[in-house]
Amino acid sequence: MVSTGLTLIAMDIALRVFSVGTPRRGTLVPKPERHPLTPWIDVFPPGYSGTLTSKDFKVGLRMNSLGLRERELDFDVLASQRPYLFLGDSYFIGWGVDLEDRLSERFAALVRQDEPPGLVVNLSFPGWGTYHYVEVWEHFVPRLRPRLVVVSCFVGNDFTDDLKQASRRKSGDAGNGRGGMFYLLGLKIREALSTSPLLGLLDHALWKFAWFRGVFNRLEIRNDRIVLYEPKSSEL
Repeated sequence: MVSTGLTLIAMDIALRVFSVGTPRRGTLVPKPERHPLTPWIDVFPPGYSGTLTSKDFKVGLRMNSLGLRERELDFDVLASQRPYLFLGDSYFIGWGVDLEDRLSERFAALVRQDEPPGLVVNLSFPGWGTYHYVEVWEHFVPRLRPRLVVVSCFVGNDFTDDLKQASRRKSGDAGNGRGGMFYLLGLKIREALSTSPLLGLLDHALWKFAWFRGVFNRLEIRNDRIVLYEPKSSEL
């Protein structure tokens, strides 16, 4: 087992050095640091610009002064016009698609035909769950005064995103909101696994088989939701 583990680690390092394989979910170049949006939420640095690349897509990402994929926002002007607000995770931020192809931009094209024309604001970020939506709601909804808030909830991982955020708040340093040592260590491990070219190649190979896609989809939804219904989780 030790020999197999060391061999896999060596293969992963070699693939990283020779740049073979790209994570299916995509990788950002240059790699962005994290920047606080609220005491408990980090986003990309203000004004960040980079390229998101995977085997399936290559798109540009540009962030505004808040660190979000949206135009510059004048909250006083927007509040007077009562915009529609999109609030969600990677689905609403448009992970892997050009800006004009996002759901919010498609919706904006429709409400521009209204009288008076409607405006749309998108305050979404990948990896968010309902904890994050509430936090953004408390900070920005009173300033925007939206006529309607459209919230995206992805059953595939939003529940586990909430569990991670709850754990972070329980164990993190409330003074700076950046989380404790174990939370940061978990982030590093998760990042290493998600960017592993070895796992990426394996994922691409297995994904061609219908049985693997079926098992993956069943397990991902089960892992993220079943905890809410188990008797031992009554406190949660």
